[in-house]
Amino acid sequence: LAVSEFAKLRHVLGTLGERTTRWIGPLVPNVAAGLALIAGGVLLFSGATPAAAGRLSALGGTVPMPVIEVAHFFGSVVGTGLLLVAQPLRRRAAGAWTVAVAMLSAGIVLSLLKGLDIEEAALLLVTLLILLPCRDEFFRPSRLLDERLSPGWWVTVAVILFTAVWLMFFAFKHVDYRHNLWW
Repeated sequence: LAVSEFAKLRHVLGTLGERTTRWIGPLVPNVAAGLALIAGGVLLFSGATPAAAGRLSALGGTVPMPVIEVAHFFGSVVGTGLLLVAQPLRRRAAGAWTVAVAMLSAGIVLSLLKGLDIEEAALLLVTLLILLPCRDEFFRPSRLLDERLSPGWWVTVAVILFTAVWLMFFAFKHVDYRHNLWW
């Protein structure tokens, strides 16, 4: 019954979707840049703090600990990448859209693998769902490595990275320092 009703409304829903995309399309680059910056920060802050014990124990029964640790590390790498790709997204770079979609998709999986962080995965999914239908808004052909980040953007990224490192030291201040902790 639902499939039949959807088939009847398919044309109307398609037209409505096209109109909505046309209306919000010009806003998407700025929104996507902001959300990518927030998502990158969330991934970094989450990587700098210990996972919730209950979620980790639930995950530990099905996923091996090395996979959880690798997911934790690569979640932070994806977070840093999202910080760096946010400004090219704002500038409508086509390559930035592709990289952001890949990083957001990977970030969703990594968030779930590193500690069942459903809230993080939901934020990344919302950002991904905003980006996917608006591919046409990211039309500037450019190579990502040629993109220059503004000084203000570098300051923003540095503040987020510094805060994540401070948060890590604060969260683990009760652990005695040893050089092998970095590995």
